[in-house]
Amino acid sequence: MISFPLSARQETTWLEHLALLAELPYPGSVLMPTVMAALKRGFQADMSVVVWVAGDPLKPAATWMDRTNGSVLSVQKTRMADVFKDFPLDLQLQTDGDLIRQLQAMPGDEDHWVYKEALNLLGVHWGICAPLLDAQRQCLGFLYLYRAKEAGPFSDADNQRLKRARDRLQGLGRTPSTRLPPCSHRLRHAAQFQFDMQGRMLARSAQGVELLYLYQSMGEGLLDWCSDGLEALPPQVRTAVAHLLDQARQGSDVAPLHFSADLPAGRFDCHAELMLPLDDAQPQVLVRISLHEPLDVAVARSLQGVPWGLQEKRILVATTRQPSSQQLADHLGVTVSTLKSYINRLQAKAGVTSRQALIERLLTQPARP
Repeated sequence: MISFPLSARQETTWLEHLALLAELPYPGSVLMPTVMAALKRGFQADMSVVVWVAGDPLKPAATWMDRTNGSVLSVQKTRMADVFKDFPLDLQLQTDGDLIRQLQAMPGDEDHWVYKEALNLLGVHWGICAPLLDAQRQCLGFLYLYRAKEAGPFSDADNQRLKRARDRLQGLGRTPSTRLPPCSHRLRHAAQFQFDMQGRMLARSAQGVELLYLYQSMGEGLLDWCSDGLEALPPQVRTAVAHLLDQARQGSDVAPLHFSADLPAGRFDCHAELMLPLDDAQPQVLVRISLHEPLDVAVARSLQGVPWGLQEKRILVATTRQPSSQQLADHLGVTVSTLKSYINRLQAKAGVTSRQALIERLLTQPARP
């Protein structure tokens, strides 16, 4: 992990990495787990949250959190209106996110129910926020970082760093036209979920929360993807599992279900089957979902902390689509001769003889500064 505070060179590398992620041609909601992991790394924060917004006045449309538990689920189900009443999104935008730090500086703020019923139970207390703005300065959402109480509040310098980072993300979610070939996919996560005959989730493997978030659409609810029942599953999977449960309750033969879905986050392969116990316990339903993400996202993630130039990293990300030299040069806005100079320098740094060999090395042994 990059140490904190960052040196000037590390700061530049970190900010350029965020810009690289923002250039990826996928919806911003799809890229958020990767983007927020990079933000957390730069601040050594303990938790990140993104709230996507829509409408006028602003209203929450979806949420990504990298840490959840039952208390957060309870708040989501019963008190989300209170959260945005106490921390109005429009006021957060008007203060450029500084409302969070201003409220935390007030006496007695730590007695607020949000800390007692949610944040403190997740092991965090101090927060920092910045609105996520597009190139026209329209608000797309809000970025939040949190850390433990003993770490102390975020400083003014931290606040300014987050705003600089936010400004590098202006291109997030844009999908500019390109003549590059389609991108192949690579396995990112595979997760298992177990449900009882009443549809209650009994177990979820470690990567399940992120995988379900990426599978859901923006309209699926703020935190449906981390709930503890069938509602956590995307509609197609939820319907299939509910049908399987109905068949099992009726005593019908239940055949395993298999299907795939091609979505902006990648290809999701799903398998659901009834697991018959050896004793008198009730049967359970096992759901396995695997995500094969676009290869350019995987490569971009592997480049975090690597002190190469932004244009060099753009070459590697675009190389995942296996373009011709002319296609790649046109994509980058350089001549083929200039492109070859970049590539020769990159290959010399890495000690390989081709772009594809460099991609393979990044994916198996990510480079380090």
